[in-house]
Amino acid sequence: MEKVLQEEFDFAYKLFNKVLSVELSQPTLYFGDEHLSKFHTYNSINSWAHNSRTNMIYEGEGIYVASKMMKKSKGERIFGFLHELGHAFVRNNNPKIENIDYLWETDRDRGNVYHAFKEGAADHIAIICCSQSGEEEIILRGQRKAKLLDSILESWINDKDVYETAQIYAEHFGKDTIDENGNINWEETAITYFSREKMLGQIHFSYIMGRHFMKNVIDKVDIVDLIRNPPQSIRELVCPETYLESINY
Repeated sequence: MEKVLQEEFDFAYKLFNKVLSVELSQPTLYFGDEHLSKFHTYNSINSWAHNSRTNMIYEGEGIYVASKMMKKSKGERIFGFLHELGHAFVRNNNPKIENIDYLWETDRDRGNVYHAFKEGAADHIAIICCSQSGEEEIILRGQRKAKLLDSILESWINDKDVYETAQIYAEHFGKDTIDENGNINWEETAITYFSREKMLGQIHFSYIMGRHFMKNVIDKVDIVDLIRNPPQSIRELVCPETYLESINY
């Protein structure tokens, strides 16, 4: 099975470089549960829950794969490899985004923005690569991931509790979260929600908002320039047009 895994990893690596027109150095592949300690650095209950579900992780110069990944489909494994190669690509071009521990105590909001950005970049790169793989199973896996992330954001925007939260922000804090017609301004609601409640640090919101940002800027800014000049605030992450204005696009 390790031979199969290596062959799939080699396929994902070649696909990654071809689609992005880059020459990323190939990380070493480590397979097996003897490497599980790489998945288990717990800073909180949230990180524990995330790591308990992790099947792959990029760390240093290697990609570590848990044995349970062999029970997944080929499409799932290829997507995972592409995602982790995305992290390697981000680290090569801007190490401070991948190594954000220094921000957790001094600037947690920016740390959360960087975390969302790097996960969004890795997911979006994987989705794009899957779409050009030429294999139906892999193409469909990328499409399912894109649809899932977009549908979760749409559900959040239309959630009754979120609308009630927007009303509270408008009535008690003077925020522009409800427009003159009584409709929710979801961007302002998200900015206030993530800033006040620190919810951007939650794993699912990081992936969702990272995806939202990437799909709205990736066709306008070179991927390397984007990684080297990431969004710096929750507003820039939630409102990509604000980010584009900040870089004089």
